[in-house]
Amino acid sequence: MKVGNSNVQPNLADLKKASDKTDVVSLSSKKGPRSPVDLESSAKVNVSQMAKDSSRISEIARNAPDVDAEKVAKFKALINSGQYSVNAKAIADKMVDQELDMAKLEK
Repeated sequence: MKVGNSNVQPNLADLKKASDKTDVVSLSSKKGPRSPVDLESSAKVNVSQMAKDSSRISEIARNAPDVDAEKVAKFKALINSGQYSVNAKAIADKMVDQELDMAKLEK
């Protein structure tokens, strides 16, 4: 079976007629077709406080810098001055502890 482009163009007049027949659904108790202006004035949406807080937190996170420049400058200065030392044993111990905790969760 061969499918090809049939070059069918939509008839704009038919589309307009179809859209004219579409009614706007009202959210109020009034019956019959409503205009979009009536719909906007009667539509109400209640947003929970949790949703508002979530939206606000998301906005704060989006506007927060990706890097704490003060912290980077502090550690850069410590490293350059030789005052910052890494405790390799403490890091290794924490890595092993995390791995053991993850293994417990998998069981």
